[in-house]
Amino acid sequence: MSLLKIDERLVFLSAEFENAEEAIKMMASEMRSGGYVRDSYCDAVLEREKNFPTGVPEEGLGSAVPHATSEHVIKPSMAIAVLKRPVRFNLMGSPDESADVDLIFMLAAGTPRDHMVALGKVISILMSSEKTDRIRNLADPAEAADFLETEINDKKVENCI
Repeated sequence: MSLLKIDERLVFLSAEFENAEEAIKMMASEMRSGGYVRDSYCDAVLEREKNFPTGVPEEGLGSAVPHATSEHVIKPSMAIAVLKRPVRFNLMGSPDESADVDLIFMLAAGTPRDHMVALGKVISILMSSEKTDRIRNLADPAEAADFLETEINDKKVENCI
């Protein structure tokens, strides 16, 4: 059984948003339409982002990993957006600082443990410039979904947590 479903309909390549809130709202709406999250998910992600921001600075452009607790999740999944133009996200651990973000990984994990495992796997992807460059350069949502589903559902990392 997989940790998270990566549905190609939740992969947004060359996406354009005015700001982080618009990105979160659109991605959450698509997750809700696909039956992956409850109606409460979007508001929960936005509220969490205010108190515990999820921007991750990188050399050059950064990424963000917005998410909410499992009570807002119906089926574990993740939406991904590769942005044409970066948007600002406040930084994890430094809420008064922000960074330009062009990769957004929106998590919807089924249990607190699965959430931690999935978050760890996303962070390991973000630590690999080879993997993030590959994601940024993919042109096909199905290929991106396959690549990310393999990375996220790789049992080697999960067994260490």
